[in-house]
Order: sequence, then C-alpha cells, then structure tokens
Amino acid sequence: MSAPDPEPDWTRRCLPHHLDEIGGDPYMLRTTDSDESPWRMVKVRHDGFWTDEATGTQFNYMTVEFHNDDSTRILNLGDEIEVGFIRPPFWPPEFQPPEWPSDYTLPDPH
Repeated sequence: MSAPDPEPDWTRRCLPHHLDEIGGDPYMLRTTDSDESPWRMVKVRHDGFWTDEATGTQFNYMTVEFHNDDSTRILNLGDEIEVGFIRPPFWPPEFQPPEWPSDYTLPDPH
C-alpha cells in the first residue's frame, strides 16, 4: 500500500476552469466538498457534459481522478474549489508561490 498524500503547503480558492492555468505542475484537491476529506494528488482531469432530456439544457462538469486510491470527484464548473500545492524541494523556505488565479476574486462572505 502506498503512503498517504501529504497535506498541501499552500491552498488557493478558485473555479474549476482556473485549473487550466496550472499547466503540468502537480496539485491537490480534497476528495469531496467537506473540509474533513483527505487531500489527494490529482492524476488527470476531464471535461464533460450531459443534456437534460426534458428541457434540452446542457450541463458542463469536470471529473478529476486521484493518485493512490483511483477515486474520482465530479466538479460543477460554477463551484468554488480549494486547490493545494506542495513546496518544490529546491525552493528555499522564504519563497512563496505567485498569487493565483489572477482573475478571481473571492466572494464577499456578507
């Protein structure tokens, strides 16, 4: 059995489409919406859609597959998600990642 994934060093909140900006860098997501669910490294993600046969409305979504346990998570494209990042081993402790995503403002909690 493989070791559990580590906790992220940094987290950022964003929408699923912002994951495109990460490119090939590794990142983590929780396995569910719960703050108590474990962090897992993302192996691959896919865009998809389904159409409501009664109304003809199309719904877009994203699925992510995780390393270590081969589980998946479905993300609605309008849902805010928390993304975790691991400090690269060659980064000195004082280095911080850039602000990301640059075009996303957190919703006002009030």
